[in-house]
Amino acid sequence: ADVQPSARGGIYVVRLAAGLVVKRLVPRVGGLLVTSDNPDFPPFEADPEMEIIGRVVRLTRLLK
Repeated sequence: ADVQPSARGGIYVVRLAAGLVVKRLVPRVGGLLVTSDNPDFPPFEADPEMEIIGRVVRLTRLLK
């Protein structure tokens, strides 16, 4: 699994205290910013307890 965020960031599955989630990881000086496409969830700095499971490589959506 690709567990090292690229310099450009990307979409990853991460383990937080709340469970597994899909988030955007943005590299910053001194750490990672964890963001969501959902505006109800504000960005936050990654903490040492966060585990990167792997990079998302495919997104499939149903057409309605």
